[in-house]
Amino acid sequence: MKRTFSILFALALSLGLVMVAQTPIPVLAAPPHMYEYYNTGDDNHVWICGTNWVAQTFTPSVAHTITSVKLKLFRTGAPGTVTVSIRATSGGQPTGSDLCSGTTSGDTLTTSAPGEWREITLGSGYALSAGTTYAIVVRATSGDFSNLLYWRVDGSSPTYGGGMYLLSANSGSSWTSGSPYDLMFEEWGNATVGWETYPINKVRVLLPWIALFAAIIAGASLLVLRRRRAQS
Repeated sequence: MKRTFSILFALALSLGLVMVAQTPIPVLAAPPHMYEYYNTGDDNHVWICGTNWVAQTFTPSVAHTITSVKLKLFRTGAPGTVTVSIRATSGGQPTGSDLCSGTTSGDTLTTSAPGEWREITLGSGYALSAGTTYAIVVRATSGDFSNLLYWRVDGSSPTYGGGMYLLSANSGSSWTSGSPYDLMFEEWGNATVGWETYPINKVRVLLPWIALFAAIIAGASLLVLRRRRAQS
């Protein structure tokens, strides 16, 4: 009986150790961090509505997953839904479809010319590579010349070296370099994290499992012993 119990206990314990060793444990991400930005020195603005879209390119120095952007905006009238997306670039200009995107209500923006910082969450985000240029593309397709979205810019002494201001008059089908501006932006995200498989010597993680299996085996053994004594 003792030999059988020892074998069963060893098997259960081994099974528990294997299960825990192979169980992925989530690594919690740090709070969002501001990566690329140009957020001071604004003295002018550009307008956005209908088929007239605006973009600011940027180049991350560190690989990360972008999760949101903050833009300095204001409005006249009711420009409606503002869509903000991240796109790849080719030759310094936005290209392809959206890598990630989000929206905000342009109708709730301030009408004061200095603007306000508005954060736009970009869905599940997108993993950006260091040294690769991307574009923040902004449009307000239901707006018109009476209902405009404005994006604040530094029009006198722009110094952001990782990108530039671009504009499109045909809903992003083609782009041209605008005046030598830099638009007010901050791009936020998280360092890339994943799941860690904890090694088998993580005692603090294994102990609850060991205790559980030991209790199960001990309980089963006691039950068997009681039945045998009752039969005898």
